Amino acid sequence: MKIIHGHLPEGAAWRVLLCHDPEHPSPLLWQLGLTLAQANKGEMIPVTLVPNEDEHPSDEVTNFPDVADSLTTYVDINPLTIAPSDLSKSLNHLIKEVGADLLLVQAHTAEQDWFKKVSCMTGVLHSESDDPISLDRILVPTSGSLNTASRLRFLMPLTNKLSITALYVAKEQHAGYNEQQKAQQRLRRLLNYVDAGDNVQAEIRLAESPSAAIAEIQSEYDLIVLGRQSSRFLQRAFLNGTVPELVATFRKPVLVIHPAFSMSQEILRRLDWGIQMIVPNLAPEERIQTYMRIRRNARPTRDFYILISLSAM
Repeated sequence: MKIIHGHLPEGAAWRVLLCHDPEHPSPLLWQLGLTLAQANKGEMIPVTLVPNEDEHPSDEVTNFPDVADSLTTYVDINPLTIAPSDLSKSLNHLIKEVGADLLLVQAHTAEQDWFKKVSCMTGVLHSESDDPISLDRILVPTSGSLNTASRLRFLMPLTNKLSITALYVAKEQHAGYNEQQKAQQRLRRLLNYVDAGDNVQAEIRLAESPSAAIAEIQSEYDLIVLGRQSSRFLQRAFLNGTVPELVATFRKPVLVIHPAFSMSQEILRRLDWGIQMIVPNLAPEERIQTYMRIRRNARPTRDFYILISLSAM
């Protein structure tokens, strides 16, 4: 990897790495990157990839969309232009060098599948339009799984300014009392696991499929955030279609989150999730009450000193 323009940032910070295409810049991708960087009080690094032989790229490489001007007062932007020898290896090296927490790419860039083995979380934007949007409400469909927990934790810093809703869909043909109770329990356990509190809205809907439920309420939201399914078959089984098909159906931008590629982290995440599913996970209010009760009962009293004295004797 050779750096043509720019320099690596110094110090520790929350950083989002954005793959910038100067020929087809995506204002919406920039808007998401800047919004996330601002929410995490971090900075953004737009990276332009050029061929090895292109030692002196044109000014078009820094053809940033207009949306960058409106948010640069809140977020530091550190552009880089690199000539990678191997795309996946070079990006992994760059991610480690800058300490990137998130990689953002457009869907047409991600078709090569090189991003699936990068060492940080990746967001792939699928959208029919690249125009900026009024980003006020985000929908996160969930089956109550570990992947949704990762997505919600990733989005939690945005809850100070945006509204986030976790949607659980129960099938209509099984919509009995037990099924609804099970849905409420799984959704509550998920939100407790990520310490969402009142920052994430919970919604349960009855529909033939999650896709049908999303299509019904899509007009109420500006962005839909999905998680990567382990296979196309599972993706179709859960959402009745691939992501491009869903984008065409929903008519809304879809951001697909891919977790960081790390076997050790994946094992630890699944172990932690399994323990949380076995051990009761108290809600934040219950935790506060339990803490206060333990602290009150731990205060030294006359009976305490009598028992200590008798024990010493």
